[in-house]
Amino acid sequence: MSNLLSLYTSDSKAGECIDQFEKNGKQLYNQNEYYQNIVNLMEHPEFRKLFNAHFFEWENIQLIVMFMKLYEHIEKTSTIKLNGYQKLYLLDRIMKTRPLRQQLCDQIQKWIELKNT
Repeated sequence: MSNLLSLYTSDSKAGECIDQFEKNGKQLYNQNEYYQNIVNLMEHPEFRKLFNAHFFEWENIQLIVMFMKLYEHIEKTSTIKLNGYQKLYLLDRIMKTRPLRQQLCDQIQKWIELKNT
C-alpha cells in the first residue's frame, strides 16, 4: 500500500487534516470496542514485532492463530496455574508430537469452519 494519506488530502493540507483525523479517530475509538482493541494491539511494540515478522503470508497468519488458540486452551484447561515458560513448553511438546499436532490442526479447522457458518 502506498501513502494512504495522499488519497484523502494533498501534502500541502496534510497538517490541517491530521488534527481532524485525530479528533475523528478519538471519537471512533471511544465509541467502538473493536477499534479500541485493534489500535491497542497495533500500537503495542511486542505485538508489532510479531506482526512485522510473521504477518506477511496467510499460512503464517494461520499458524500464529493456531499457536495462540493452543496457548489459550492450555491456560483454560490446566488444573494448575502455569507460567508462560511452562505453557510454552507444553505448546512445543504438542506441536512436536505428530498425533497431537494433527488432532490440533483438525480441531482448529473445525473451529474455523464453525466460525464461517
